[in-house]
This record gives sequence, structure tokens and C-alpha cells, in this order.
Amino acid sequence: MNNSTNIEFISGMEVDDDDISFLNQTMNDSFLSLLCYGTIDDYKEEDEVNSIEDWSSNEKDDDSDGVEKITEHGVVYPSYGSTVNWKLQKPMVGMKFESLAQLKESLIDYGVSNGYQLEFPVNDHKRLLVRCGKETEEDDGAGKKRKVRKCPFRLWASRMTSEDSFQIKSLDEKHICSRKFSLGSLVTYSWIAKRYFKQIIDNPEISLREMQKDVMRKKVIGLDGCFLKNSGQLLSAVGRDANNHIFPLAWAVVSVENKENWMWFLDLLRDDIEIKDGFGLTLISDQLKGIIEAVKDVFPYAEHRQCTRHIYANFKKKYRGLQFKNLFWAAAKSTTEQQFEEKIEELKTISNGAYNHLMERNPITWSRAFFEVNRACDAYENGMSESFNSRIRVARRMPIITMLEEIRLFVMQRVFLMATKAEKMEYDVCPTIRKKLEDIKVKQRHWKVIPSSNIKFEIRNEKDAYVVNIDEQTCSCRSWQLSGIPCVHTVAALVFINKDPETYVSNWLKKDMFKETYKYPIKPLRGSKYWPKTNDIKPLPPKERRMPVSKMK
Repeated sequence: MNNSTNIEFISGMEVDDDDISFLNQTMNDSFLSLLCYGTIDDYKEEDEVNSIEDWSSNEKDDDSDGVEKITEHGVVYPSYGSTVNWKLQKPMVGMKFESLAQLKESLIDYGVSNGYQLEFPVNDHKRLLVRCGKETEEDDGAGKKRKVRKCPFRLWASRMTSEDSFQIKSLDEKHICSRKFSLGSLVTYSWIAKRYFKQIIDNPEISLREMQKDVMRKKVIGLDGCFLKNSGQLLSAVGRDANNHIFPLAWAVVSVENKENWMWFLDLLRDDIEIKDGFGLTLISDQLKGIIEAVKDVFPYAEHRQCTRHIYANFKKKYRGLQFKNLFWAAAKSTTEQQFEEKIEELKTISNGAYNHLMERNPITWSRAFFEVNRACDAYENGMSESFNSRIRVARRMPIITMLEEIRLFVMQRVFLMATKAEKMEYDVCPTIRKKLEDIKVKQRHWKVIPSSNIKFEIRNEKDAYVVNIDEQTCSCRSWQLSGIPCVHTVAALVFINKDPETYVSNWLKKDMFKETYKYPIKPLRGSKYWPKTNDIKPLPPKERRMPVSKMK
């Protein structure tokens, strides 16, 4: 494999200097070592890199939405469900509400959970008009100023004449605005008291910042299954921290990787992360049919990205050569639909078969051109899960109970190490993100900045031009919105107006969020001799499996 291929597959992976080994944590435990055969050296064979630190990679099918349906004159209208988690509220045309107050409460929940700056220009006992974003003044070309809103979102509701209910009559649900983290006009004292009543009772000292971060948490999870040496498979869900390193969330041993077992695992994960139907959630996995179907059932509204590495591995079995490879990765890396179309059409001129092969695999799931924005993650491959599996490679060769103990200790040590590193961070932006930003700063000098105003700029090079809006934190290349890191065009504009690009990095990628991630340690346990006794048959070591040896002729 050449160097360029390695760069495509593991771009962004990091290895820190303070790696610490996690192997052999349980081998002196009398119970856990009884379950093993051989020595630790047997398990370490061919595994030279295993440590707490990781190199991190940058690398609607369900009708049930928790909303009651009411049929009138043959037309099905959704009815507002007050039992639905407030973070999952979403307006729909025709949805009916008991009162104006209930409708506004639902819209405030929707605005806060998604970071939309909703306003109510018309708000009386009979009518409600909802718009997104503040009005700004623009020159109409005739020397006069006019007020405009950039975001097209618009909702109109009014009291029904046939009954005492409020109903959404029209809705343009498209948003082109960036996520807002200052929502003071929506988040009132009464709203906080209602939505965080239980947390305040359980923890009277909970801070406003903690509640704010609960709303704006990063929701990107890698899913994967890997084989165990003795039997079964390990399913895992791995998140991504503010430094773009792995954050193991959940893992479980199952007999086989299929839809039934993935649904069981995802059901538990859903309850744990409290995202009922997947609104605002991004999942990344391989192409296995079982996991794809399970995600559709458990998280019907989640964005489900397919690991591009697996897409390419299957593609190159039939379509080999540097030209096929370069066009595939160019299409996958494209951040706009226009870029994607250009590359995929170029591929079509070379091979209709190659074009059809990729289009049949739903580009929406593997090209950045179609990914959801404002997730602070533009990853198109499942490097998080790959890195986690690599870290526990030795443990996966051990018996199940011993392996689970090794993983628990690995994660416990890792959380402590990351919490310690968080206290030593010098800058607001996390180290891995700062390094990427520094690389971008070097490249920005190749772009020319043409100002339109103090906040809008046209950024050009010899053949391309992009529009940057500093206030809305957008670039027409979409890279800034996808990754949460100012793109080269944005950095060029910021340098032009003497502003620090680090200020415009997503809050999800900053030191405060990193600290928040690792503030809760995993509790230690006593050794196995203190575990509760049972009358069950004691587990025995697994039979050692030996590969047949062919006889020499």
C-alpha cells in the first residue's frame, strides 16, 4: 500500500507521547487468571501498540414518531404529544395543540434543542407567526434600506373555527442558519424550571453552563462489531471527544452480529443517551445489513453515515487503478453537491459500471457533500471504532469475563488520563484541532479576499470562488459548517480583518467541552474474591483452539 492510500484511510490519527500500556491488568487475579490459558506473552503476540491514548481519525422508514394521529374527514392530522421528550419536539403541518401556550412551548423546545433563534412577529390569541433569525438591513439597490431574514424557516398557526384548538396551517421547515448558543429570549426561568426540574431536585447546585451543555452536546457515535478469539462478537458504540479522540460509550458481547442483537444493543444505548428517535444524532458504521436495518428501527431520524473505507474496499475489488481511486476519494471528500456531481460524472465517462456501483450505494451516506451540518464532525469513515478495536486487540483474545475486566480498566484509566490532560491544556481550542487550524493558516495565503462588507467576503483563487459570512459562521464550501473548524476561505477572511480564527472554532472542540467530557470518573471495584458468591457452576477456561497443521510432503 502506498503512502497516499495510508493518508486517505487514517488521516488525522494522532499518537501522544504519554501513551501508557493497559495490558496485563488482571492476570494476577486468581479468578480471572483461572479463566485464561497460557501467559500474557501469548496474548501480546503480534500486538505491539496497545495503550490508553489513541490516534483518533478524521478521517424515514419507521412511521412511529411518538406523535398521536387524528383522522378528520379522511385527512390524518398529527396531535401534539406532551409525553415526547422535549429535545425531540418537531413541528408538522396540521399538528393540533390544546392552546397557544402549548404551541409556543413546543416551538421553544424545538428552538432550544436545535439551536434555532426563533422569534414570534405575530403573537396574539388567534394567530402565531414564527420566523428564524433576526431581521437585518440591506441596501435594496435604490439607496434605500430594507429588512430581510436570511433563514427561510416560517411557521403560521391559528385558532381553528371548528373546535377550540390551535393548528399549524403552513410550514417551511428549511433552516440555513448556523446553530445559535445564545438563546436568552427563549430560555426563560419558567422554561428552565420545567425542563430541568428533576435535575435541579437531584442536584440543587447544577449550573446554567451544565444545562446549556446538555442542550449542545456533540452527538456523533461510531458503531462496530468485531470477532472474539474464543467465541462470539463484541458490539461497541464509540463517541468522539472535543480533541477528536475516541470516547468509548458502551460495549457488549453477543453470540453473532445480526439485526436482532444490534436492536437489543441500540435499544439500551438509546435509553442511556436519551435520544428517543435519533433527532440530531449522527451514526457511523459499516455496510452490514443487520446494523443498517436496526438503526432504521431504533433511530429512524438519525443521520446514518456508512464507513467510506468499507465502500472503497468493495469498490476497488472490481475497479482498480489510480484513476478510479482518486475519483472515488475526491467524490467522498466533496463538501458541496456541485463538487460531487463533477467528480462522479467524470467517473461515469470512464466507466458506467463504476458509476452505477457507487450510485447504488447511496452517496448521501458516504459523501460529505450530503452530510448534516453543525455536528462538528465531517468524518466519512469509522476511525473511532477502528481505533477502539485496535486498543483492545489483546483483550479480545482473552475469555469473556477477563476481557470485560480488561476493557473496564482500560476505559477507567483513560478517563483519568484525559481528565488530567484537560487541566494542563493551555489554550481554549483542543491540541488536535489547533494543529489542523495551523495547517489551514499556511494554506490561506493562496486565496484572495474581496470584501463585500465587514462580515461578508468573496474568497477567490485562480479557478474557484466562495462566499464567507462571519456573523452566520458559514462558508459556501460547507467545510466550516461540517467540521466546526474554520475552512481555508474563512481563515483568509479572518486574517484579512485581523481576527483570531481560534475564536470561531465550534464550542464542541474547545477545552471546556473536553473537561466536561471527562469530569465523571469510572468507579473502581474490588478484586474477584470479593464478588458476590453464587451457587452456579463455576466458569471453566475455554478449550484452546489450535489451527490444523498441514503435513510436509
